[in-house]
Amino acid sequence: MLEIYAGNTLIQTIKKVMSADLRETLQGEFTLSFTVMAKHALALKVRQVVKLEGQYFEIVQVSKSIQGSLPICSVLCEHVSYQLNHEMYMINEFDFTGDPAEGLSMVLAGTPFTAGVVDFTESVTMKINQDVSRRAALMQYIAILGGEIEYDGYKINIREHRGSIDYLPVMDSKNVTNVAVSHDSRENSSSYDISFFKLLNLSVGDNVQIVFNPLGVNV
Repeated sequence: MLEIYAGNTLIQTIKKVMSADLRETLQGEFTLSFTVMAKHALALKVRQVVKLEGQYFEIVQVSKSIQGSLPICSVLCEHVSYQLNHEMYMINEFDFTGDPAEGLSMVLAGTPFTAGVVDFTESVTMKINQDVSRRAALMQYIAILGGEIEYDGYKINIREHRGSIDYLPVMDSKNVTNVAVSHDSRENSSSYDISFFKLLNLSVGDNVQIVFNPLGVNV
């Protein structure tokens, strides 16, 4: 269920969508897109906020069209943390050494966001002496710690490791629709892509085990 807010006012609840895509990565990307019948989207406007399972997304694009004689509305949203890219939150000076949780609070000072869980305790140092977006400063701070970002509404968590520690099996043949592997010598890396017929109970950061003998994959 999607809740649509204008400011702090709930203006609409959407219980059914035609399609939806939620994308989150360990690097901080977090986007939501969905389509609904146009008649259910008359009140939707950019800069409204969509709440989904405790997370908040800002509507950045609303497109309306006719597809197969049906008038539909396509909506693109970005996590509210993308607001930290706005010019009003730019900083040009930052000099901190100390507790990582305290440093995170200072990085987020003056923004709608607050520091949440920080798994790190050893002293950290970060200096900034040029114009950067607050989001870039946040990502730099997380990179210095060697952590992973986790969103919790308007709180920012920095975790040592998100998801499961144990390796979860994902190759149930009845649910897997596609498996692909790619090796690249230029970056000395391998990447794997798996598609599933039904949703799995997986979270960003989970460790998984991929075993597919026809492609010689066991990682």
